[in-house]
Amino acid sequence: MRSLLRPLVRHCHCGSVWSCAAKPINAIRLPSQQQQQRRTFLTGLPLSSNPSTQSISATRTLPYTPTALYKIISDIDAYSSFLPYVLDSKVVERHPITSSPTYADLRIGFTPIDENFRSKVTCVEPSVVEADASGNGVFETLKTRWEIHPTAGLGVPTGEAAGSVVNLKIDYGFSNPLYAALTQAVVPKVATVMIDAFEKRAKELLEKKDDE
Repeated sequence: MRSLLRPLVRHCHCGSVWSCAAKPINAIRLPSQQQQQRRTFLTGLPLSSNPSTQSISATRTLPYTPTALYKIISDIDAYSSFLPYVLDSKVVERHPITSSPTYADLRIGFTPIDENFRSKVTCVEPSVVEADASGNGVFETLKTRWEIHPTAGLGVPTGEAAGSVVNLKIDYGFSNPLYAALTQAVVPKVATVMIDAFEKRAKELLEKKDDE
């Protein structure tokens, strides 16, 4: 230890050997150390030059019209009130003619991810709502696509002429392999959990409306 301190003592011109040479090195902390700790941990590995894209999906047959279900899915401002993992949601731009969302900001959270993404939104009434947030730093690929089809003609024995088949597909690929490792227990369940929550939301809104 003395040998490490000698050079500091020899070149010190402030008149105080204690203040310049005796302070333990591990007591010195950069001002931004704590703030950067989480992001440094998650981005410490090199970014993958060819991240693999994976897909998860879930399908549900519901006794409601495509138009009614489309209105719920395209209401992105309300996502944070009923969709798991969506902590905040806000439409920031709409189509000048149809008023359908074209861009939206969403905050997504599940261990260890808590990030804000801007998504490009494509709506085709009453059958498609797609949000693309690819290349956001965490995900090299992130596309969420809702498709709604009437059960008529699909051979689905629901007994409801106004029924619909709802399919949710999520394509994703992490920019950093560390994210994939840390979320492998959560991500495969996301589509199923989300469509369960959507079914509950549709039941609450549409059956309540019928009762009125």
